Amino acid sequence: MGNPRHRQNLSLRHVAPPLPVKPVMSPVDAPFTKTLAGRCSRQRHPSVARGEGAVRRAPIPPIHQHLPPRREPPSPDTAPGGGIRHGLCSAESRAKRYAQIWRTPKEETMALISRVYDILDDEVKRPRERKLLSAQEDLIIACNVYQPGARNEFHYHKGTSQSFLVMKGTLTLRTMSEEGGEVEEYQLEEGQCALIPGGQYYQLHNETDDVCLLYQVKKPGDQIVILGKGQLTNKDYFTEKRQQEHVL
Repeated sequence: MGNPRHRQNLSLRHVAPPLPVKPVMSPVDAPFTKTLAGRCSRQRHPSVARGEGAVRRAPIPPIHQHLPPRREPPSPDTAPGGGIRHGLCSAESRAKRYAQIWRTPKEETMALISRVYDILDDEVKRPRERKLLSAQEDLIIACNVYQPGARNEFHYHKGTSQSFLVMKGTLTLRTMSEEGGEVEEYQLEEGQCALIPGGQYYQLHNETDDVCLLYQVKKPGDQIVILGKGQLTNKDYFTEKRQQEHVL
């Protein structure tokens, strides 16, 4: 039988050592080699050099082939109202532009576009004038022009608030919590806005020598209560005769 330990050593002598496995170099995972400058450069696989490992890709079509056709804006000759250059179109053509609605290809994204500063280009002859920009069932947007010295009377709106943004000039705003109460006065410069809650008396007055332009946002159809005169509707309040008066 012999020594088992000796037999084990003999068996190990006859086991062949494992063959070295040479790594396969692919075009993508090529080994890095150090250059003389100390930088790393990737070796090119022979198949890549011969063009065998190159992947052929289909040409990418231009991006404009996937986009919808471009919608060009209307030219001044074809747009409603004729010439669009500032200060050269008439009041009638400008009024048509205020009511014009431009729709994008997606009709659910629409906007009413108005150039509110064009109002000052018109000949505003009345002391107080209101220019309607947009009117819906629950919202009114308008511009109020107050000539120098023009003012309205103390009044309030029943059940609704409104805001005024001074776009040009300086406005004097007077408020009163109740009839016969203490009057508070504010000076609103360009860019300042005032929110007037429903049921609060207020008065607008242009005490300067320049025109005052106000951007107004309010709810339509409310009732107006004038101090010492009782209740009026919007239709009765904004009349031609009343807008002709400097002081009410």
